[in-house]
Order: sequence, then structure tokens, then C-alpha cells
Amino acid sequence: VLSGLSKDKEKREENVRNSFWIYDIVRNSCNRSCVYKNDQSVKENPNKSLQEEEPCPRFAHQLVYDEMHKVHYLFGGNPGKSCSPKMRLDDFWSLKLCRPSKEYLLRHCKYLIRKHRFEEKAQTDPVIALKYLQNDLSVTVDHSDPKETKEASQMSITPTLKELSSLTR
Repeated sequence: VLSGLSKDKEKREENVRNSFWIYDIVRNSCNRSCVYKNDQSVKENPNKSLQEEEPCPRFAHQLVYDEMHKVHYLFGGNPGKSCSPKMRLDDFWSLKLCRPSKEYLLRHCKYLIRKHRFEEKAQTDPVIALKYLQNDLSVTVDHSDPKETKEASQMSITPTLKELSSLTR
């Protein structure tokens, strides 16, 4: 379920936000916690790259599910801007949920655990930390993921700087 307009009873104001909830048809109930939330206040000063990744919060939109292709389609709606209450959106979005593979989950968990161990080692012994980074942590890095690769390369800088500062004392 994708929600849109909500009213804050205490503040007596309307709020427009994107949020996903899971509805269980068999039990006829929603889960108690929201799976994803992004409110309009974040969008008032938009980061262009974030705006290109996801639709702005809205209400009075159309959301349909294509069961054959397992894709959700979202069209239009009202962004809930108080300065232009009659504004209508004419954008079109698609969402296909993908489950990560067991291999990906295992590799990523190893990466996170080894990253944490590396950070602990870097606090006490930068030389051992660098060896750990080269021999144990680097094999778990997904080099096809630019964000993870950059994060791993920045890790090697931290203990080196600490080591240099301890040598100059």
C-alpha cells in the first residue's frame, strides 16, 4: 500500500508523504510498522539526484499493479503544496521489487562484519588493520558497486593517516 495525504490531529495540518505499508490479505490487516517513509518536508529543498530516483510525495494519484510483469505503475496526483493546491502532476513511475540473492546477502554481511572488525583494528593498530584490509576485507568488496568500492578505498586512508600522525609525535 502506498499512502499519500495524512492529517495531523494535534497540529491540525495536512501532511503529504510517501510511505509503503504491507497489507496481509489473509489476515485483513496492515503491518504495524511502515516499510518506507519520505515526507514532503525533505522534498521542499530537493536534491536533484534524489528527485530523479523516486517520485515526490503525493495524494489523489493512480497506482496499479501489473501481475503478469510484477511491476507497480504510479501516475499523477496532487503534490499537496499549499501555495498551489490545484496543481496536478503528470509524471509516470514504475517500481519492480527485486529480492536480493542469497549469495549477495552472504557477501554483503561478510563485508559489513569485516568492515566493522577493520574499524576496531584501526583504532588500536593501524598496521594490522591495513593488513586485514588487504587480506580479509578486500575480498568481500563488490568492485562493480561504485559506492562500496569508494567506501573501501577510503578505509585504507584512515589507518594510514593515524599511523603517520603517531610516527610524527
